[in-house]
Amino acid sequence: MSEKGGLGWPYVCFLSDTGEVIAQQSYSKMEVVGFAETLADDVQAYRVLAEKAASGDKQAQTQFFMMRFALGSLAPDELEAALGKPEFLSDRQAVRVKLKLLEVETQSILKGIDYNAPDTFGPRAAKLLELQKRVGLPEGAAGINPWLVVLEDAYLRKDAPDFEMAFTALKAAGMRNDRFVQQRQKQLDEIKK
Repeated sequence: MSEKGGLGWPYVCFLSDTGEVIAQQSYSKMEVVGFAETLADDVQAYRVLAEKAASGDKQAQTQFFMMRFALGSLAPDELEAALGKPEFLSDRQAVRVKLKLLEVETQSILKGIDYNAPDTFGPRAAKLLELQKRVGLPEGAAGINPWLVVLEDAYLRKDAPDFEMAFTALKAAGMRNDRFVQQRQKQLDEIKK
């Protein structure tokens, strides 16, 4: 259920022949008439837009991409590829896609991490730094955990540039507690020597 975007029971969706979600049934329409409406409206709209997009219609391609985006049917590589196509997405759409990409990627990297074992952060921190170079890391509160992993690993590796980058990002995200800032500044000064 969760693999197809379901967050709770009951969850009903319509799938393509390849298993991709093409429509989700509204909780308010969980009766025969509602199912018929979803089939007639949402599923048909998906099919029509898919055909137009496949025919090369640029506007339909963007609309179809955003429809699949809304349904949660896009893989991270598809999100990143769309961001790399100039003028494919509007600025507003690009922001939404980038935020989703960062959320999915960072969740994947941090899944199962033991925050009490900073000495194990190395491989995850390397992946987060690679993601930072490609498309960035989440900003604000969503960026605190990824940047803390990078910060702790950079300190253990005595890597002042990575530590300073993470420290700056954490302060920008709201980590401005005097004790935190003083302790981390002291660590930064220590590894810069």
